[in-house]
This record gives sequence, structure tokens and C-alpha cells, in this order.
Amino acid sequence: MKPNVVLIVVDCFRAQSFLGEGSAKIPFLDSLRKKGTAFTQAISTSSTTSPCFASILTGKYSFKHGVRTIGGYALNPNVSTIAKAFKDAGYHTIAEVTGPLLEEVNMGSGFDDYNFRETNQTLYSDWGENLAAKLAASKKPYFLFLHLWDLHRPRYMTKEFNKPKYGKIAYERSVSCMDSYLQKLLSSLDKDTVIVITGDHGEKIPSNKGEEYFNHLCIGFYAVLRRFGLSKKYCERESHGFDVSEDVIKIPLFFKGTVFPKGKVVGQQVGQVDIVPTIADALGLKLDSDVDGKSLVPLTQGKNVEEKPVFIEACGIKIASKESWLEGIRTSKWKYLHGAFNSEIPKQLYDLENDPEEKNNLAQKETSVVGKMRTKLESLKSAKQRKELVGKKLEGADKKKLEERLRKLGYL
Repeated sequence: MKPNVVLIVVDCFRAQSFLGEGSAKIPFLDSLRKKGTAFTQAISTSSTTSPCFASILTGKYSFKHGVRTIGGYALNPNVSTIAKAFKDAGYHTIAEVTGPLLEEVNMGSGFDDYNFRETNQTLYSDWGENLAAKLAASKKPYFLFLHLWDLHRPRYMTKEFNKPKYGKIAYERSVSCMDSYLQKLLSSLDKDTVIVITGDHGEKIPSNKGEEYFNHLCIGFYAVLRRFGLSKKYCERESHGFDVSEDVIKIPLFFKGTVFPKGKVVGQQVGQVDIVPTIADALGLKLDSDVDGKSLVPLTQGKNVEEKPVFIEACGIKIASKESWLEGIRTSKWKYLHGAFNSEIPKQLYDLENDPEEKNNLAQKETSVVGKMRTKLESLKSAKQRKELVGKKLEGADKKKLEERLRKLGYL
């Protein structure tokens, strides 16, 4: 019988937190990593939710699937998702999503059930408590695409976990809480269930409680400025959506299933777009030939696989902010960035091996490296793809509904 498959995408999930590099207490995730294969250098395609989810579902970069920001465009209707591949293979396909992933953004393509919920319906709420029973009653085999908002601001957790012993700051305490309730959910599944855990993007977090309090005040201040239309464009450029620092683009990636070695850790760079081809390869699913990612199954089995550069971009909240968009390319050694539509934005080049915190911009010094990285970046896209937006533009009631949702979430 075909195994059930659960793909869990945790919003704002830092790679470091999944790997136990912090003050969060994650005994379940620590034990789970021993039962499958973990990647320590998985890179997201963007720094906002919707573009990353579109890449996870399609195995394609944004210039193909069409979702560049969380506001303005929906998934290109001509692009297939992994849900369709599962459906074609006889699976019942279920999505449990929240945040900005309204039905109008077309992430539901290929799903039999696309269930949208409010952000406060977390793993420890009634919704989470009932999810295991819901899956037990579902048609089998099933593919579950599970979107968790627990780590997103305001950092959801029970009172039990809101204590210093579960983390120095709210983010890490929320991770500890999520670990406990993930155990309850995943322990209820069939033992042969294929489990994939990842994040849409990472998160910048404060190093201590004092810094956390200061950041909270700043967020509130900018929110007031936006409400009265007084925020400046440079404020947007400093916000979450315009950042592709390592903390923001390094994500967890973990596979558990019969083809994935137990307790294996892979340090080679891989991309978010590799998730779909890997699942398809492991389960014998058919995909479009036009995916940008590659299967990681050979890499998990110790075969020599050439590392591919990863396309990254930061496009903020709205399509209207195109003049501030950043795009670039990352290898294990270098990260290169430039303005996608604005040549006045300074180029950036960082030596990640010797400067992992990206403090020294070498673009003026290493001009030959800049040229090579730019050539690699341009080779990923055709001239047409470099100029056009290919997503489905939201209009009328759909556009208004999404904007209202983003406003409720604090993005507008």
C-alpha cells in the first residue's frame, strides 16, 4: 500500500532552531532527526511567505511560478503543483494553511481539500488537537500539506512553555512548545508515513530579552507610521521582506521515509526548489519537466552530486515596491545581490566561508567574482523572464480580500 505523506512547512522556522543550536528545548525533533536525513544548508528562494510556498509546491523559482510578493499576484494557473502529482497517483490531497495563503492566491491547485484557518488556530488549539482524528478519518493514502504559524509573531505558545527554561526569548519558547505538540501529532500517524519538515523562510531573532523588548517597540513604531502613511521607503527596505541575510534564508530540511538514511546529516548546499523533485523521486511521482530543482535522493545515498547555485530574492510586501527589489544568487562560498529593477541599488558580494555574518561587502574589491556570479544569475532566467511578471494579477474583490488579510496580519 502507498504510504501517507505529510509535508510540514513551519512559518519563520530557522535552520539553527531545528538543529538544536539555541536555548529551545526540542527533545522530539532531536530524536526525529535520528530517524531520517537532515540538511544543514538548505536555502529558501525568498524572505516572505507566499513566494516560498509557491516554490515549495512547484519546485520552480518565482520568475516561473509568478508569485514574487505576498500581495498582488497569485500562482500562475499554468503551473502544476506537487498536489496534482499526488492526485494523479491516487492520493487524497489535503492542505491546512493560514497566514496570507487565501484561496484567491491559487495555492490550492491540485488539492481535494484546501482548508484555510485563522492564525490563532495552532497545534495546541482545538484545531491542532482535532487534526490527528481528522487525518485518521481521511481517505487513504493521503498527502497532507501542513502550514504552521506557531513561530510567527506574536510567537504562539501555552503558558506552560512561556518560561525561561524553555528559551531565553519568546521565539525559542515557541519552538519548544511546537516541539511538544508536533510529537503528539506525528506520533499518532502510521509508522510508515513519509514525513518532510521545512520552513518557508527563516527569521531574525534578538539575542536576549532586552533586545527583544527594543525590537518590539520599533515594530510598533513603524506600524503607527504605516497606518498614517508616514513611513519612508528606506523603512521598507529594512523590513523583513527586503532582507536575504543568512538568518532569513537558511531553513530546516528533513526527510523521513524508507529511501532516506537514518541519522544522516548533509552539509552541501541545497535549495527549496529541490523539495518537490525529491518527494517525487522517492515516491515515483510524475512532475513537469520544467522544474528548477533536482532530486536530493542520490545525495542522501552518498553519491557525488554537483552543487547548484540557488536563486534568491527579496521583494517585500507589494508589487508596487519593485524599485526596492533585490535578487541574487548563493553558493556555499559566495552570495551576490543586486537591484532586480533598480541599478542604483549597490551591488553586494559576501564571502560566506570567511564572513558568515555578511559584514564585509566585497563587491568593489572582487569585481571578477561579481562578474562570474552575475553571469550565473542571468543564466537562470531568459531575457523575457528578467523583465516580465508572469503571475496571475489579482483584481477587484480578490485583490481587496487579500489586502484586508495582509492588513489584519500587520503587513499593511
